[in-house]
Formats: sequence, structure tokens, C-alpha cells
Amino acid sequence: MGEVIPDIIYVGFRSPPKHSMWSRKWTFRHSFVLSLVRHRHRLHKETIACLCYETEERISSLLIDLQRSGAIVQNSNGSYSLSRDMSHIKACVVAVETKLRRWRDALEQAKMYRRFADESIVVMAAVYVPKQKDDLSLFRKAGVGLCAATPKGVCWVIKPKNSCPMGAEREYLIGSAARGGQTLWSCLKSLKASRQAVT
Repeated sequence: MGEVIPDIIYVGFRSPPKHSMWSRKWTFRHSFVLSLVRHRHRLHKETIACLCYETEERISSLLIDLQRSGAIVQNSNGSYSLSRDMSHIKACVVAVETKLRRWRDALEQAKMYRRFADESIVVMAAVYVPKQKDDLSLFRKAGVGLCAATPKGVCWVIKPKNSCPMGAEREYLIGSAARGGQTLWSCLKSLKASRQAVT
């Protein structure tokens, strides 16, 4: 997300959401508006425009998209709030950083994922997992989970703490996953392609 790209992102839903709840034109701008309405509850168009540093005219099209999809509703006083269906959607975002041996680098990356992931986890080859208490305490302090991978499977060393993120990045991931992932994954593919073209 942004310049931070986890190795694996998992988005799980308590119950399957309706794909139609997210606009077919789903963009990060839609997710930003939706996150504002989700966390500030009732907002008027002028307030949303101000918080987005946009004109009311440009925000209107986003609000229309979100209304048509059923993500938000307009109240009798003109303010916008989440629709009942959208407010009942429960999702969990898990970001995973995999490393063979450089656990300090993996931890720093995983800490950044906590801004949009409910859980952030480092998975490493078991032989390179840190063993010292002081090293392991860095994972606990950061709330980052740690798993040891062997040919037989993966086992927990430290369980992650839920970070309860509330930003537009999380909203974008959830919407992209619910819409089939095409927006997020095509974005990552194009980013990878552009990097290869430069090198």
C-alpha cells in the first residue's frame, strides 16, 4: 500500500459480502470517502469535500457512486452515513512479510503494515528465527506476530496483536478484495512491470 508492499495480503470476511456493495469504479478516492463516513458517522458533503481537499462538485460523483452501490445513504438532514449492510460487514486484513534470515528488516517492514492490517506477521525459516528474549520482545512490543517455517509446516513463536487500523488503505484493501481483487492486484502488477522496465 503506497510504497509498502507486503509479500502476502489476506482479507477474510465473517460472511461473504455482496460484490455490488462497492462501486464498479472502485478507487482509492472512493475508499477515502468511505473511511471518513465510517469513522465520523454522519457527514455533510461540504465537510467531506473539505476533508478530502476537493471541491463539492468533484466529491458529488463519488458520493453518487457510493450511494448507488448501497455503501452509504443520505439522511433526512442531508448528511451521509454508512448503509446498514455496509456497517454490518466484518473483515479482517492480515499482512505477511516473509524472510529467510533478516529478521530485523522483516520486523521493520511488518511494523509499517500495522497502519492498514488488523494483524501483521513475519514468517521465517525456523533456523533463523531469533531466539534471544530481548530480540523476541521487540516483536511483542511492536504487536507483530512471528512464525517459524519448516518443511513440515509453520508454527507460532509469537501471536500478533490486533492493531485496529481505521484508514483509507484498509478500506481500499477490503473493497478490492470484495470486488474480486482486480483493482489492487492490477495496480501491483503495473508497479512491478514499471520497476522491471526501469532496471
